[in-house]
Amino acid sequence: MNPKGNKTGRDDKTGRDERHLRNEAEAEQARERAAAEASQRTDAILHELQVHQIELEMQNEALRQSQIQLEESRDRYLDLYDFAPIGYLTLSNEGLIAEINLTGAALLGEVRGRLINRRFARFVMAGDHDRWHQHFMRTRQQGGKQSCEMDLQRADGTVFNARLDCLPRTEGASSPMRVALADITDHKQAEEKLRIAAIAFESQVGMMVTDADGIILQINQAFTRITGFEAVEALGKTLGILKSGCQDQAFYRDMWDTLKREKCWQGEIWNRHRDGRLFAEWLTISAVAAPDGRVTHYVGSFSDITRHLEAEAEKRDAQKALEAAREQLFQAQKLEAVGLLTGGVAHDFNNLLTVVIGNLDLLKDVLKGEAKGLRLVGNALIAAERGAEVTSRLLAFARRQILNPQTIEIDEAIRHGWPLFERAVGETIRLVSTTEPDLWSCRIDPNQLETALLNLCINARDAMPGGGKLTIAASNAALPAAEAAKLDLEPGDYIRIAVTDSGTGMPPEVAAMAFDPFFTTKEVGKGTGLGLSQVYGFARQSGGAAVIDSMPGEGTTVALLLPRTVGMDEHAGAEPREKYAPEQAPAGKEASGRTILIVEDEPNVLAMTEAYLRELGYKTLSAGSGGEALDIVSTGVPIDLLFSDIVLPGGMNGPELAQIIQQRQPNLKILLTSGYPGHDWGKHASGDAFEIFAKPYRMQALVAKIDSMLHAEGDGG
Repeated sequence: MNPKGNKTGRDDKTGRDERHLRNEAEAEQARERAAAEASQRTDAILHELQVHQIELEMQNEALRQSQIQLEESRDRYLDLYDFAPIGYLTLSNEGLIAEINLTGAALLGEVRGRLINRRFARFVMAGDHDRWHQHFMRTRQQGGKQSCEMDLQRADGTVFNARLDCLPRTEGASSPMRVALADITDHKQAEEKLRIAAIAFESQVGMMVTDADGIILQINQAFTRITGFEAVEALGKTLGILKSGCQDQAFYRDMWDTLKREKCWQGEIWNRHRDGRLFAEWLTISAVAAPDGRVTHYVGSFSDITRHLEAEAEKRDAQKALEAAREQLFQAQKLEAVGLLTGGVAHDFNNLLTVVIGNLDLLKDVLKGEAKGLRLVGNALIAAERGAEVTSRLLAFARRQILNPQTIEIDEAIRHGWPLFERAVGETIRLVSTTEPDLWSCRIDPNQLETALLNLCINARDAMPGGGKLTIAASNAALPAAEAAKLDLEPGDYIRIAVTDSGTGMPPEVAAMAFDPFFTTKEVGKGTGLGLSQVYGFARQSGGAAVIDSMPGEGTTVALLLPRTVGMDEHAGAEPREKYAPEQAPAGKEASGRTILIVEDEPNVLAMTEAYLRELGYKTLSAGSGGEALDIVSTGVPIDLLFSDIVLPGGMNGPELAQIIQQRQPNLKILLTSGYPGHDWGKHASGDAFEIFAKPYRMQALVAKIDSMLHAEGDGG
């Protein structure tokens, strides 16, 4: 036996065992690593599953909240739908009621559940069945909103006048139809009352409506016939234009005391005709009170009883004088009856005003939480208030109000308005005042003086955007004949009030037009162009003048020259009298086949004018600016008359637009409109033969004017 060989064999076996153990150990480690990796993967998968589970739970919660919000939104919608101020219903193709809100059910006088699947025509009066069927079929066939008015009969047999606005739910003749149902019975009754009131207003008795301050708002033709004052001369004035001096202050105090106590006054009064002669009238005045008792308007009716009084005075000792007195009494009794009717008209007018404002307020309550609806209602109320403010301002700027001249001290007037002037110019402008010692007195309207100075301060502020100095200086000035003639004034003593700023100034060509109405260097919407015009008009109406001195970079001085008071009977300059009465022609008689292009940047005015003219049979085209109007004209569509506002956005005004269009269509009739007529009522200041129709205007008067222009064209052709 070989010992060495045995040892080698044992070593080999030992090596194999070690390798086997080592392999087993490595395999065990591999299995442990695999198990660890599997465990890690399992943990990762479990974590991911947990994350997904949390996300699913969050999504489920979000869906649950969305469902709750959806249900709440649906409930709100159903509440708004059911309790809307008008009825809503859906009709099937066969005219059956598929759904209806509570308001609609109440209007039809039936429980909602009993109305489903009932034929809507069941509630249409027998005489309107054919008209309803035609309207129903026309709406289905033509699509779009279709409206009609007809009488409906409730389940209890009562009848009401209804407005139906029908709209197919989707396009196609087989689509169900949505219907908005409104009770317009009160509206129709109000229209009838207005019609009756209009008849009364066109009677042979003079009639007028004033505001609470006695400013005349409306007159009839009999007023002009009796007093001689045209509407353009009377509107915006007080009844003081008729005062004769025959009645003392005690008479007028008694009249107003009676009006405040009894809301009505009637009696004999002597007034002065426009031509200066005196006339007697029997006058009845009725007060129009708001629901809170506040007087908002006065309505007056009167007739000329001068002849009766003269006959009574001339023949008082004879039988004819007695008969004349009896006739006068008879006429007075008739006038009293008309006065009672006037009071009724005034009452109805106030009711209509209450209905309009009241319904807007009710609508605000109904639309609580509906921002869009509340915004629309708010705009309507704001527009009503702005209309009164704008009219008042334009009357003042146009110098169509009656001045109230008083003998005042100019330095005191400046001190009185100083806080207002300081607020107007702001903190970046230093405002100073200098007055000459022993300044003369002046007889002018202090309120209008304050307005004029305020306008000058505002213009000066706008000329100094970075701040500066503004000086108001008052001094005595004696105008010799030569200098006075340049200003179209009488030579003599004047008070000079100069407003001087350190602003940008104006070149001579701009300064020369600064007093022109509607002239402004500001963009449309930033200025009316009436501020300096009011200043100039006030000075001229007060017997003085306004002059401007300005250079670029050197500031501007606007000086008012106002006449010195000489005696207590010195008075402000007489108001300019302008006559313009729109021709009274049958409304719309020239409408057939005529096309009018309306250019107006105020949507409400545009919509109102366009709707009215269309209703009378005119064809209308509309534009909101000069550029839009030229685009329409460029299409070649035939146009018979251009009716355009003077002030338009986009850099082109009404007269410029008219000139361009008239070059293309020389025979086109041109009618411009504006809220400020100016002194040249019938023609534009540029000298072009463009007639101007003043705002605010009555629709009937506008149509009469358009008819007369188109009729004149027909006569000429």
